Amino acid sequence: MKQILEALYVNGIVISGNEFLLSSAKTAFNEAGDLRDARMVAFLEQILQKFLKFVRVIEQLE
Repeated sequence: MKQILEALYVNGIVISGNEFLLSSAKTAFNEAGDLRDARMVAFLEQILQKFLKFVRVIEQLE
């Protein structure tokens, strides 16, 4: 998908970096719907912070 979006004729802006895959999603969440694994939560928070930074940079280009 990334290669397609980066093609010259598409002119897409793609963020590189971490990908997130959640195996065993059926058991990964508690009864309240929160992720059980604190390390995974911290990892996702880190990814989201990088994404927000990316968005702020892209806004400056437009």
